[in-house]
Amino acid sequence: MKKLFLILLSSFSLSVVAVSIDDLVNAIHKVETSGKTGAILGDYDKVTKSYKALGPMQIQKVCWIDSVGFDKSIKGKYQDCTDLQYSKKIFVAYSARYTKGKNFNNLSNLSMKDCEEISRLWNAGPSWKKKMEKTNKYWEKVKSFLVK
Repeated sequence: MKKLFLILLSSFSLSVVAVSIDDLVNAIHKVETSGKTGAILGDYDKVTKSYKALGPMQIQKVCWIDSVGFDKSIKGKYQDCTDLQYSKKIFVAYSARYTKGKNFNNLSNLSMKDCEEISRLWNAGPSWKKKMEKTNKYWEKVKSFLVK
């Protein structure tokens, strides 16, 4: 009975942990590139003869286009995704676009549910809910960096 209570308590505590957008960005950065910065190239696509993603947050060009189209205040070019601070702006805009337009720049207390939704979105795109199983490992990795 004591074990069951502790398991339930630990599950509950995960759901009420407050996480900042910076904490989430740092966790995803660690999952995507082990915390590396700079011009990190993603997997190579033999069909298009180009790399699928760029930079410390591994931003795909289609994600960048979505983000700068959503948040007109973000200037620059796709190559700017090699900069971590610029990548964070893309991440926040993309997250806001596909999570009911929430303004994540001002949130310092994301719930674990918010973090899960944003992480799965970042990993699988806007149709992530149809790909839950494919995003499970990714979310577990991100979560492991959030709850230390």
